Amino acid sequence: MKINCDTKLFVSVSSHPGDFGATLYNSAFQELGINAIYKPLKCDYISQFVDIVRYAELYSIKGISVSMPFKRVAIDLGRLGDEHVVYCGSANTLVFDGKKQSPIAYNTDFIGFENANQEALKSARSAVVVGNGAVSESVRYVLNKYNVRYIIVSSRKDIEVKSDWLINCSCIGMEHVPDIIFNKNNVSQFKYVSDVVNIKETNLIKIAKELEKLYVNGVAMCLEGMCKQFHLYTGQEAPRKIFERALIESHYI
Repeated sequence: MKINCDTKLFVSVSSHPGDFGATLYNSAFQELGINAIYKPLKCDYISQFVDIVRYAELYSIKGISVSMPFKRVAIDLGRLGDEHVVYCGSANTLVFDGKKQSPIAYNTDFIGFENANQEALKSARSAVVVGNGAVSESVRYVLNKYNVRYIIVSSRKDIEVKSDWLINCSCIGMEHVPDIIFNKNNVSQFKYVSDVVNIKETNLIKIAKELEKLYVNGVAMCLEGMCKQFHLYTGQEAPRKIFERALIESHYI
């Protein structure tokens, strides 16, 4: 694909940016012949994030994928795309529609979690949610929707609550955050294990596999959410097969 003056720009904004979104989107843009590129951006301060949103359309930015720690801020910088944004209390997707107004804010985190965790959502009666950040709110919105009772525990304490389902919504498992919480002893009590960290095998997922638990990693959740986000960005159905092939080739799955 040739980059020119008509090339649309999509970016992700995070304090610890990764290549996950770039891997999927740029593979899809290339194969589908969409004149667009996707670039992860590092952002350390809220003021920086606000400036990126404010001047986005001046630099042909058509969409922003919002990551930690700006999701709660993002909801106040855009027009609400639907009621789910309000219920989740955060936005991970900002879409610029060329009307020179604030962007449209959406949340696709809850969709990603819901679609990736159907088995547990239909069977589990209770859950332990580790972490109380923006993603945790989206997860709890889905749990309420399926009438799954839950308790929130700190990511700094050992897990002593018995339940059907363990859900990690904290940053434990990311490359810059050591895992001093999860071990075979506290994971063994759960039937289902889910992680939102988009790494193929965090320590939690590794333990779940060794214990032969039913598990869903963060890659599955992110893939589902990104399929919805792709449609919001382009108006086209998400190219799931292209996404999955890109993940395999990049060793995400």
